[in-house]
Amino acid sequence: MGDWEAVQQRAKRHTEEARRRADELQRRYLDLTKSPGVSPEQLQDAAQAAGAAIGDAVAAHRALLERFERSAIAHDNAARTHDQPATPRHQHAAGAHRAAAHEDRTRAAQLREARSCSPLRITYSAVLDMCVLTVDGALDDTTYIPLRDAIVKAALDEPRAVIVEVTKLVVRDDPAWAVFTSARWQVTEWPDEPIVVVCAHDYGRNALQRNGITRYVPVYPTLQSAINELSAGSPRGYRRRARAPLPAMSSSSHRCRELTAQWLTAWSRTDFIHTACIVATELFEIALTNTDSPISLRLETDGCTVAIAVQYQGAAPPSGRHSTVGTDCRLDLITATSRAWGSYTSAAGNTIWASLGPENRF
Repeated sequence: MGDWEAVQQRAKRHTEEARRRADELQRRYLDLTKSPGVSPEQLQDAAQAAGAAIGDAVAAHRALLERFERSAIAHDNAARTHDQPATPRHQHAAGAHRAAAHEDRTRAAQLREARSCSPLRITYSAVLDMCVLTVDGALDDTTYIPLRDAIVKAALDEPRAVIVEVTKLVVRDDPAWAVFTSARWQVTEWPDEPIVVVCAHDYGRNALQRNGITRYVPVYPTLQSAINELSAGSPRGYRRRARAPLPAMSSSSHRCRELTAQWLTAWSRTDFIHTACIVATELFEIALTNTDSPISLRLETDGCTVAIAVQYQGAAPPSGRHSTVGTDCRLDLITATSRAWGSYTSAAGNTIWASLGPENRF
């Protein structure tokens, strides 16, 4: 049995190293999002590295659970061997092997349960001005991205907060819990809406804490406790929003500028009009090169900054490096005239956004 125990120990060490690597890269990505002067390419590279590390950790954890299944069989065989001579020493060894086999089977049962559970289901509801996502089914490497995209999409609709209820969620591999920090980092810069998790059982809350999720995403035992905490927080500050659909036509660029100036004038932020019109036009033109479908223009202000976004169905927005020469020029102009910019792509569509601060006014 020494060989099996050695194999398990090596697998455990590999899994822990993969988790630490994923956690380190996630922290590095979060630090970059808070650092001034970081390019979108650097953020994308950091996000991809963290995603790859999470994938490695998921694979290592799955391999470890499968080893437990094989180890349980080996322990059973060893217990039967020790049962033959009826001496106290052999009886003790047989009992130890049976206990080890039971532990291995318990852990392997988690894997079998996850494999047999239902597909991921997400139900949306609203409580006060918060969006509640109730998640049921299995979270693994095939449902990780759909769940992350659903959380990000909910945040882009800009409720007071996004609450994710995971009490009935079966997580096949511990590193997959990182879906919640991944979603949070996607919206850290904009729209920066709070994301919290609700889990009614200790097992899930302990797993979230063990995997470092609670450092970035608050976790509550009940939906009501989450709502109470979010409601008791600082009241939502001044915020004005507007949006309008525009046809995917070159002539819509003029209408884009008109709406931007009209909204900012109504909000008494005429000092942002010149820069915001430039950025809104460039964002719209980038979207126009990637779609023939209607494009949604969004604008918002908190009184100090202005955020502009366009949303559309079609080809993914450029990252800054895999783009045409014309798009590169537009991205350079957006970078020069905004505090930060970024993009999201999901099954629901694409979003390109930019944030303007007082330093960007002319």
